[in-house]
Formats: sequence, structure tokens, C-alpha cells
Amino acid sequence: MSSCTCGEMDITTVFGTVVVGSIPTGCTIYYIFMKSKKMIVVVIGVVLNPEGKILITKRCEPKIKKADALWDFPGGKNEFGETLEQTVKREIFEETRLSVKVQEMFPLCATKTWKHKDYLQHTLVFCYKCKLLKGKLSNRDHKISEMRWEQTSKLSSYKFPPTSKKFLRLI
Repeated sequence: MSSCTCGEMDITTVFGTVVVGSIPTGCTIYYIFMKSKKMIVVVIGVVLNPEGKILITKRCEPKIKKADALWDFPGGKNEFGETLEQTVKREIFEETRLSVKVQEMFPLCATKTWKHKDYLQHTLVFCYKCKLLKGKLSNRDHKISEMRWEQTSKLSSYKFPPTSKKFLRLI
């Protein structure tokens, strides 16, 4: 917290917010805006089909240059009140129209801080191994440009985001 006096007015800055009634004429205030911070939980799924291939998706996020056009596993944000298992099942279905059985969580939580224009985002990523139950692969997400089933041995030839790379080592 910082404060200064400008004529008869007391100006106080508390965690990036100016608290003041009115500012007298001729008073100059120098104020530094602090970026807001937020944390999200993302859950991704390594989906195996009966042939032993793994589903990967190509991201289409031009606003996030460091993530755009990278390959990843299907998944997304944990919603309020959901378990991590519910999140991965819902996200996989919403993105691909595939139903999966959640089998086991990988013994790792990957983290990354993303710097956006007006905020910092701390992301926690959890990953589950999932078995394909039913459905026909269909892209239902505008943030995904491509989907494919790939052999485990060929996954290292794709460019993945840093958090997902950590899970690749565990497959």
C-alpha cells in the first residue's frame, strides 16, 4: 500500500486500486496498474483406442501465440463443482463426441504461468489415461483445427505445449 497527499486530498493505493473521493485541479497522480492474477485447473486425457493409438488435437488459438498450432491431448478447464474425472470426460465429449472411461491419473501436476495482455494466469494441468468406449471422432471445438489417432512411438515428432510434454514422458 502506498499513499501521498495532494493539497488537502489524501490519495491511497491499495493493491493496484486508487481509493479517493475527488482529485483537486492541478494535481498529478502517477499510478502503476498491476496485472490481475488468476489460476485455472486444466484436465487433459490420453485417450487410447482399441488399436493402441492415442488421440491428439491441434490447437487453433491465434490470440495465444505460444499455444497456437501446437498438438495436445483433448481436455479443458475444470468447472466449479466438478471432479477432475468429470471434467476430462465432459471436455473430451464436448471436443470430440467420444465417450471415454477414465482409468488412472498420471502421477504429476504440470504448471505454467502464461502472461496475457492484462493478466497473469497460473495453470495447473492434470492428466488421466482414458479408454475409448464409443463414439465417432468429430471436431466440435473452434479452438481445434485437426484431430488424429497416432502411434505412441510417433508422438515425439509432434510439437506439444510445455505442460503436455511432461506427460508424454510418462506414456
